[in-house]
Amino acid sequence: MSPARFEGHLAALLALGMKPMDMDSVLAAVADGAPGRHPGVHITFDDGYRDFLEHAWPLCVRHGFPATVFPVAAYVGRRNEWDLSFPRTSHLTWPQLRELSDAGVTVGAHTDTHPFLSRVPLDIARREIVDAKSRLEDGIGRAVSVFAYPHGDSSPDVRRLVEDAGYAAAFSLDSRRMLGPSSRWQAPRTAVYALDGPRGVAAKVGCRGSRALWRARAMNRAFRLCGYAGLLVPRRLRGISHAEGSRGEGP
Repeated sequence: MSPARFEGHLAALLALGMKPMDMDSVLAAVADGAPGRHPGVHITFDDGYRDFLEHAWPLCVRHGFPATVFPVAAYVGRRNEWDLSFPRTSHLTWPQLRELSDAGVTVGAHTDTHPFLSRVPLDIARREIVDAKSRLEDGIGRAVSVFAYPHGDSSPDVRRLVEDAGYAAAFSLDSRRMLGPSSRWQAPRTAVYALDGPRGVAAKVGCRGSRALWRARAMNRAFRLCGYAGLLVPRRLRGISHAEGSRGEGP
C-alpha cells in the first residue's frame, strides 16, 4: 500500500466521524461488550516491517491515530525469510521498536516465527506464544499484553494457551464476530489492504450498505488466498523460491 493511499484511508475514517482510540480504550470496549458506545477505530499493523516506522506511523501521528504493531519476534532486525508469499523486505530493529514504544505505539506479540498455530503441535504453539512475549519484553523493556494470531488462525486450545501466557487480549481477522467479553481471546479485526479505497474502508467500519461490505470482504478473501498461496509451495521448491526472490532485493 502506498503512503498516499493509507493517508486517504485515515482521512476517510475521520470524515466518517470515527474517533481514534488507543489500545486501552479498545480493551475496555472488549470488556464492556457494547460496540455501539464505541464508534471509534484503532489501527494495527502485523509482522513489524520497517516501513511502519518510515511511512505509516508518521501519518498516524499527523492525523491523530494511535497504533499497535505486532512484530514477528524472532525476525526483529532481520528480513522476512519466513514469508514465501511476498518480496523480501526488512523488519523493524530493536532500537526502532524501542523508539516506537517510547513514542506511544503499543507493541504486541505475533508469535516467534509466524506459523499457523492451529496446525502445529500444542507444545510448539505454546513455545511460539510464550517465547514471543518474553523476547519482546526483554527487547523493548516494557510489558507486552496483546497478541495477534498469524493469519488470523486459532483454535480453542490455542486461545487457552494465549490466555495462560498472560496476555490481556488476542486479535483475530474475523470481522464478523461481535465485540464483547466472550471475544477477549478472539477480538475481531477488519483487514484493510492496498486494493481497498475509501468506499471499501467505509463499508468495513459499517458506514455503507451490506452490498458494499460484501464486495469488500470478497476482495479481501481473494487477496488473502493469493497471498497465502506461497505457503502451499512444495518443500522441495522452497529453496528455489527464496533464491529467486533474493535477486530483486533492494537496499
